[in-house]
Amino acid sequence: MNAVQRTGGRLYTPALKGDSLGDLAGKSWLPTGDDDPNPLIELAGQFGEAVGLRQGLRSAIGKPKTIRELQQPMDCHERGSILVAAVFEAFFNVYLARAARHFRIYRSAGGTDREDLPDPLALALCDEATRTARQFFVTCVRALDYLPPVDVTFGDFLRAVLTSESDYDPEDHDGICDAWMQAFLRRQLLPDDASYFSQEGLKYPSHPDPVAIKDLPFGGALGLSYSERQRTARALRAFIREPRNRHALDLEPGLPYTIPSFHPLYRLDCRGGIRWDMVAEVVQTRPDGKSGPLRGGTTVIFSTHSAGGGGSEDTTFVRYVISKPLGGPRGRQRSRQQAAFFEQQGIRYTKDPSSLRVNFALVHGGL
Repeated sequence: MNAVQRTGGRLYTPALKGDSLGDLAGKSWLPTGDDDPNPLIELAGQFGEAVGLRQGLRSAIGKPKTIRELQQPMDCHERGSILVAAVFEAFFNVYLARAARHFRIYRSAGGTDREDLPDPLALALCDEATRTARQFFVTCVRALDYLPPVDVTFGDFLRAVLTSESDYDPEDHDGICDAWMQAFLRRQLLPDDASYFSQEGLKYPSHPDPVAIKDLPFGGALGLSYSERQRTARALRAFIREPRNRHALDLEPGLPYTIPSFHPLYRLDCRGGIRWDMVAEVVQTRPDGKSGPLRGGTTVIFSTHSAGGGGSEDTTFVRYVISKPLGGPRGRQRSRQQAAFFEQQGIRYTKDPSSLRVNFALVHGGL
């Protein structure tokens, strides 16, 4: 609440003072400032100061970087700050739209703009900020289950967020999906494999063929027991063993695979409907000459009849296939990108696995 009052409701400003939010609520972009730092938009501030950055490792605002700038060598924290800034821009724009309603009510009752907001208005804005922040946090966490198992890009994260949010709230009355899309579009952080730029085009499509899987347990309130985990692993291996299913999951025939993780999901949508899913990751690795081993794989989400909107009763079927295939044009492109990155970084691949190991101490030391 202190930050809300000292920024006049403008949580996005880096200074803990400012004009009323009422005159800025309709703006599409967020101004910056140069006064005392706002702790709400500086992440890992103490760690950043300890390593000599004199600021947080990641900032929630700043000039949007384009995809061309992203392709240039940069510090990993600077690259991370681009994603943070895109997420916070979407958050701030949704917050502004919700806060503007409170300012209209405040003004219609005779309230005037002033830097020191009255307590009732500050509390209302605080509630909106908290509600919006909680909703964005849940969306980001939900999206982790919709990411491919390898080579995740910013565009992949956008697709995962839109898919997750569409599953939770298909109608999207608050325009949250549009806020995400516009924030990523401003930075040209777009997926390469999306059909077109719209919510329907960017979110992952449901699998056109509801391939069924047998004997897949979903566990209980505490998740899967040990015996259920063993049963799940057997069911997944039996499913992948079928050539038709391997093709449906974009897996390479004849190449070994691993299943590094699987877990059930029990979720409520905004209308109170229950969704029961099972998320499994399948990974394949293929030696690829000078560029080193190339990894590919698929995140597959299985759904029950009650949650998926398809299939037949008492059947568990494939709902989403989110893949990074080793073969085909996409696999060849990733192989070329990996080789170009190794060359750019001066990495020489050898048979020694440590040749591709990252020293995180040196990374955080700025080397």
